[in-house]
Amino acid sequence: MATNIEKIKKYKELSYVIFQQYNHRPTVIWYAASELRKRKLEKLCVQYGLKFQIY
Repeated sequence: MATNIEKIKKYKELSYVIFQQYNHRPTVIWYAASELRKRKLEKLCVQYGLKFQIY
């Protein structure tokens, strides 16, 4: 999960850059096998203010 936290931080930075250039917030899409991982990813994405979808 530590790797995913680093990814989320980078996605947040990239999301800001994309918004500045294209006036569009990208959606980060995650695929998770377990409900626990889905909940953890959801919590982190909300915490960092990312637009996301988890399948």
